[in-house]
Amino acid sequence: MLVPWSTAAWLTQNRLTFPVNPCGFCYHRFASSFEWRFMSTSAVLVLLVGPPGTGKSYLARRIAERFPMAIVETDEIRRQIAHPPTYSPRESGRVYLTAQRRIERLLREGRAVLFDATNLYERGRKKLYRIAEKYHARLLIVRTTAPEPVIEERLRLRKLGVEPLDLSEAGWEVYSRMKGELQDIRRPHMVIDTSRELQPALESILRFLRNEQ
Repeated sequence: MLVPWSTAAWLTQNRLTFPVNPCGFCYHRFASSFEWRFMSTSAVLVLLVGPPGTGKSYLARRIAERFPMAIVETDEIRRQIAHPPTYSPRESGRVYLTAQRRIERLLREGRAVLFDATNLYERGRKKLYRIAEKYHARLLIVRTTAPEPVIEERLRLRKLGVEPLDLSEAGWEVYSRMKGELQDIRRPHMVIDTSRELQPALESILRFLRNEQ
């Protein structure tokens, strides 16, 4: 089901690498039979999914500005263990294992965690589902997307270092390889086009985080 959100106010701070659509619409596509599940624990896991350039890290920063969260970012971990990064399966395996251990520790402490990573494969996502269930953490899955011309421009600007907070070194070649590897998400999830107005999407995510649904 495709749900249009009403026109929202323009963002007060626009990022060149993540332009706002002047039409002012944001679309969330929900899997069928979408249900929010609430538990008494304060632990929360927000799982971002999407190839490089689709706006995951930007969305993560926007969420963290409004809600206190620990962000586990594979780009940061990759920089710590690989010089330079190759994005090979072996390297990615080490990166994700490190990330999963961090997430498990944080959820054990009852923290709200946002996992900023491509998370392309369902087998990897299943490990995170099990970790969330182990610590009775509420789970929100968000897949980010954007038109390819927008992604290409973002990755071009990334190479130029326009956005200092962008830790990823993945370029167009990595995106082109990874986009075809994204496997279907078999759980209820949101889909957010990050080239469009983000405010309605942010408000929906914040309601979930605050347990206001």
